[in-house]
Amino acid sequence: MTLSRLFDPCNKAGNTRLCIYLSFIYSEVINMALATKVKEFLEEKLKQEKIDRKYLAEVTNIPYTTVSRIMRAEANREFNPEIDTILKIAKYFNCTMDEVIKRKVQNNS
Repeated sequence: MTLSRLFDPCNKAGNTRLCIYLSFIYSEVINMALATKVKEFLEEKLKQEKIDRKYLAEVTNIPYTTVSRIMRAEANREFNPEIDTILKIAKYFNCTMDEVIKRKVQNNS
């Protein structure tokens, strides 16, 4: 059974509540993984560049509260950085968004 079929609340198994719950849990896991990856990237880069959160917020035009929420990723389950925020981080550190979220890109050559 594919993931999309498992998390389809309209599947023919008739377990709509279970499917909705599993879909919610699945999205929570994905969101936590994303937030945690951005946090880990920032921790590493801030240390390497010897800059603090406040400076990063100023130069990227990301609200300081957003940077702080990213840095508390595990404790803040409901927060997930927006694409624009990830893009600003990538531009500042001169890297790709894939590098920020530690996504492995497959080479099709």
